[in-house]
Amino acid sequence: ATGDPAASGYHWYESETSSTILATGGQFTTPVLSDTTTYYVSAINSLGCDGPRVPVTAYINDLSSQFTVEASDAIVCRNSTITFTSSTGLTGTYKWYETATSVDVLSANPEFTTPPLTKTSTYYVSFTNGSACEGSRKEVTASISNFGPVLWADDGLSGKQICPDGSYTLVANGAPVNSTYAWFEAIDSSSPIVESTNFITPALATSRNYYLAAKNELGCFTDRYLVETAVDSSEPAENFTFTYDKICKNDVTNVKLSSTDPNATAFRWYESASSEVMLKEGLEYTTDYLGDDQSYFVAAVNANGCEGSVRKEVKVTVTKFPDPVIESGDGLLKSNFVSGNEWFYDEDVLGSEKEQVLTVTKPGLYNLKVSFEGCIDWASSVLKTDFVTGLEDEVRTIELYPNPASEVLSIRVSSIEPVRGEFFDERGIQVLPIYLKQDSDTWKADLDVRSISKGLYFLRLSSGAKSITHKVIIK
Repeated sequence: ATGDPAASGYHWYESETSSTILATGGQFTTPVLSDTTTYYVSAINSLGCDGPRVPVTAYINDLSSQFTVEASDAIVCRNSTITFTSSTGLTGTYKWYETATSVDVLSANPEFTTPPLTKTSTYYVSFTNGSACEGSRKEVTASISNFGPVLWADDGLSGKQICPDGSYTLVANGAPVNSTYAWFEAIDSSSPIVESTNFITPALATSRNYYLAAKNELGCFTDRYLVETAVDSSEPAENFTFTYDKICKNDVTNVKLSSTDPNATAFRWYESASSEVMLKEGLEYTTDYLGDDQSYFVAAVNANGCEGSVRKEVKVTVTKFPDPVIESGDGLLKSNFVSGNEWFYDEDVLGSEKEQVLTVTKPGLYNLKVSFEGCIDWASSVLKTDFVTGLEDEVRTIELYPNPASEVLSIRVSSIEPVRGEFFDERGIQVLPIYLKQDSDTWKADLDVRSISKGLYFLRLSSGAKSITHKVIIK
């Protein structure tokens, strides 16, 4: 302060009305300034009296307003970098700092590239002009995409394991709309296996892990979520015993398994050791009508539905014997069985006639039931209509084929008189209509049996007051 020769000194104040003297004398050094600041000074006389206060302004040149900073990206994914570029028309240098007060300079260039970012971070840059004045620090923000939804995968198995060589269908969940999913083989795989919501694994021999990530519209991935797959490599044992009731030819039986293996929760039945078509799953299996011995193959299944690699043979033995046949001639009827015979006349049993040969005494319908080792079968009926001693008996024939039948049952009846037919089940309920057409002296019908269930049925053929009933098996 200068200018008043009569002044004996000077007082410096912070404001025009302040009573606190900051300094005395003709010179005042301000504290470190960050903003333009006005102080006040007054001259004092020999009595110490203050004259008028004069404002004195200390100007700060705001260098931060004289340059701009541009970022290479407004927002980036995690582990990416952003490059900031400073520019101004003035001559000088730039300094980049990690904090507003840090003394460590990160870079002294107009450009500054951040390290890989794991979170949104703030940096500071200042400009130093040609007079070596460093301006205040300008704050810049490096923003990263905060994309981190909680992901999960649904395997649709409710905690069950898959069997060896099976596959999982994994469905990704958790990411917001407009996101996509990517599946990886490892947590550090560089490329995904597939980018899709659904992922069908290849056939798996053992358990293994996959990794799921989501990607937003910026292309930013989430952390990878572990997805575990579990393959049941246990081998259910096929240990069991089996029983079934005695079975006669052209009949069925129920085969029953008994197992104490705790790992075998079910059993699957097949017609061969290599068949891919399962007949049934369970501890019991009712066979088809069998005309000969039959083997089935059974595999054990564990709680996860995994089938054992070994199939055990279950052999059903059928009691076999020739079809009963009635031979006719010379007024006699003869069975092809030596014993076990029971003869019938017009569907009534001839109680005392149990021999192999039956003497025919009157015309009518004769039939034969044969018992063999606990099994029963019937011969085709014979209609005796003409009795002339020494001449060949006239026999009306009935043909049914094939029997058992699975598609079409052909019926052929040799008769001059009209023939009617009925087809009914074991309950006596008619299941299919039959229309026999005459062709010369033969009555014919082809019965489509594909629409009815497998089992035992009966065909009754009638002509006038006479009738005959045959057993038919549908397989």
